[in-house]
Amino acid sequence: MKMKRPATMKPPANSEEYEVKPWYYHPLQYINLVKRNPNYRIYLLSHSCQHIGDWYIRIASRLTLDKISSDSATAISMFFLVQTVTQVTFSQVGGALADLVDKES
Repeated sequence: MKMKRPATMKPPANSEEYEVKPWYYHPLQYINLVKRNPNYRIYLLSHSCQHIGDWYIRIASRLTLDKISSDSATAISMFFLVQTVTQVTFSQVGGALADLVDKES
């Protein structure tokens, strides 16, 4: 895929166009993003804490279902099925609602 060269990049020696590389082409880009952007560091930390908390809840729920149910395999699989279906459903609905909201207001 060819694109026009952005103004901030040096042009190649033989062409005004360059080949677009995937986002993982340079391994230090992500590290530089975290180093230079304090807001992103806060976001990354909060997002990591949220996901760790989500996994603690999943593990605790699984252990609780294992203790209280006689047919634990069915109960655990139904629990994870319901949890996954609700996440997928509400993420789709939330995405559609977010697209409807005017971003400038």
